[in-house]
Amino acid sequence: MTMYRKHRADNNQDAIVQAFEKFGCAVQRIGRPLDLLVSVPGVTWLVDCKAKNGKLTPAQQKFCAKWLGTWSIVRDMNGVQMVVRKMRQRQVDERNR
Repeated sequence: MTMYRKHRADNNQDAIVQAFEKFGCAVQRIGRPLDLLVSVPGVTWLVDCKAKNGKLTPAQQKFCAKWLGTWSIVRDMNGVQMVVRKMRQRQVDERNR
């Protein structure tokens, strides 16, 4: 079992959650190993909220190295827009399969 440090949310997490929700995403705060589970119909993404120079912890790095799904670090609204754009593109790709 991997041990994680006590989770402390970054100061930008609330604003990032609100931005994802404005784009129509469902958001669940999970805290560990990354901060958020974000979805649109048919697409789910793990997101970690980080401050400008924030880095993944060693435990998060280990988790992400093994994770077979999609994940991103989001620092600001530009990061939110990038993830939403990728999620929407994945929706289109799945529909066209």
